[in-house]
Formats: sequence, C-alpha cells, structure tokens
Amino acid sequence: MRSRSPHTAVVLFLLLVAVLQLRAGTLRGLILGNELGGVPLSNVEVSAVAGANASATDDQGRFRLEFATKQPGDMVQLVVRKSGYVVVNDFQLRLGLPRDPDAEPVTLLVCKEAVREEMARRFYRLKSFEAIEARYQQQLQQLK
Repeated sequence: MRSRSPHTAVVLFLLLVAVLQLRAGTLRGLILGNELGGVPLSNVEVSAVAGANASATDDQGRFRLEFATKQPGDMVQLVVRKSGYVVVNDFQLRLGLPRDPDAEPVTLLVCKEAVREEMARRFYRLKSFEAIEARYQQQLQQLK
C-alpha cells in the first residue's frame, strides 16, 4: 500500500475548505445616507443576529457578511449600528440570503434619528398620501 504524501493531505484540506465556503451564505450590501442616491457611509457596523462575521462599511459604503452555517435562501436578521443614526428601510433588515451575492447587493439607508420620519416618507413615497389627505380635508371644509 502506498502512503499519502503530506502534499496530498494539504490539497484535500484546501478542497474541503473551498467546498465549505461555496456552501456558506454570503451577503453583500451598501449603506447610503438618508435616501436612495445618497452618499455612501463609511464605518457603519453591520452584523447579524446569529451566524455571521461582524463587518464595517468601507469608504464606499460597502459591506460583506459571511454566514458559515447558512445557505442561500436561509433567512437572516441584520443589525446596523452607527451612533446617532437609524435605519430608514428597516423592513429590509430581515431577508433571505441570495444565491448570487454579487447580482444585487442589499441597499440599506441610514439617517440621523431626528430626520428619520422625513427620510421614511421619501423612501416610502408617503408624501403623496399626505398631499391627498390635505386636499381631502380642504374639500371637506369647503363642503361645510
């Protein structure tokens, strides 16, 4: 019987690591200030409730999370931290891991706590609903 060389063991180990990394879930994202089209924010902490490395956004607002025990399609809950800031589109903090993390990174919007309501209106396009409500109230007053 032939014995295996140390090189064979190293190659097998590297192949195993590569296969495990392919099976792990990856999430790439972008954090912008205030609204879609806003400036990328750096040094925003991004993590997950369970199962991912912690990350911080780079100078272009990008982050990457690796989920060793999750696979594409598994649901994850993100946590975003920057002192004095809150997430505008917080419904996107719970999401399924994509099959191709490079296809479309998740975009999260953060703003100062004091302007969150305005930024949410812009994001959810609720401003038009306020205009409709104001017009309705105006017409109601005219009828009286």
